[in-house]
Amino acid sequence: MNSCISAAAKTGDVALTSFFLAAAGYNLAPADLYLPLFNAISISSKGIVKPLLDRGADSKTEVRTAAEVGNIEIVEMLLNAGGDLDDAMYEAAASNHVDLVTFLLDRGANIDTGLYGAVAGPAMEFSVCC
Repeated sequence: MNSCISAAAKTGDVALTSFFLAAAGYNLAPADLYLPLFNAISISSKGIVKPLLDRGADSKTEVRTAAEVGNIEIVEMLLNAGGDLDDAMYEAAASNHVDLVTFLLDRGANIDTGLYGAVAGPAMEFSVCC
């Protein structure tokens, strides 16, 4: 069932993903939802990320992936579900997502984490972080 959920999430089909989640019942462990969550984040599908988080998908594991993609709304969903603010900050800066860095700073992310990420990734406007 996990592979069906993953495939549906990868296509972005919210209805099909929801169908497979319902068919699986509550026989899914959070680890079973790792790949579907990764797939949904990779295509910026908020409509799939939410039900996966509601079913117990681990927000802490994928907050960096979401920050790398740069989708502020999905990063916010993952943070609200327990994802680490500074993990998101590091990856957002390393991936040169200035708007996301600003959003994370406004939420209280550690500025030093952003600077480390910016140095690790491509050049970024340091004025955003400083």
